[in-house]
Amino acid sequence: MPASAKILKIIFVILLLVTLSELGYYIYYWRKQPTSQNSLTQKSQETTRVCFSPISEDVNLAFNQTLLEAYKRTPKSAIDTATLMTSVRGKIAKIDKDGGVYKVNKAKYPNSNIDDYKWVAMIDYKREGEDEIQSFIISEAESGKTEYLRQTNGTLKTIGLSDLKINDNIIIEENIDLTDKNCISFFCTQKIRIIKTG
Repeated sequence: MPASAKILKIIFVILLLVTLSELGYYIYYWRKQPTSQNSLTQKSQETTRVCFSPISEDVNLAFNQTLLEAYKRTPKSAIDTATLMTSVRGKIAKIDKDGGVYKVNKAKYPNSNIDDYKWVAMIDYKREGEDEIQSFIISEAESGKTEYLRQTNGTLKTIGLSDLKINDNIIIEENIDLTDKNCISFFCTQKIRIIKTG
């Protein structure tokens, strides 16, 4: 076996061992600190527009935590843009188009950086196969970034908030700029699309 092949094998084995040891460290670290994972989940609850019930330790989290941790350490020079696009499907159970002021429960969320804010619409919806009703609140600051659309035969047509009714099937899509360092709450949404289907 040539010397260069032996050197490449040694380098490969060393890189493999380093990768496995890092993976082992992350697994050990996350299992050792379940309360920090819970506080991360709780913090994301405080800053999200969708109102979830309290999260237990054994919940199936929506995001790949390993991937989030890896991207959290990405240097700014490595990317130009990073946008989180979330999408949820459901059926409208209730819709409030009168607006109001959302009062942040500071006793429940003492570390929240969100103050009371004005909202223009609150859509309560149920996901298929689930009994729990969840709410999507469109703040006054985001109303200009919100599109209401109807999807018919694969074609999207602009509609208004007033066209949404109880029992409508909808898709809520939201784009958030992950590179915005000034973003400290959920008001960093770039775009919201509410699509009435069927």
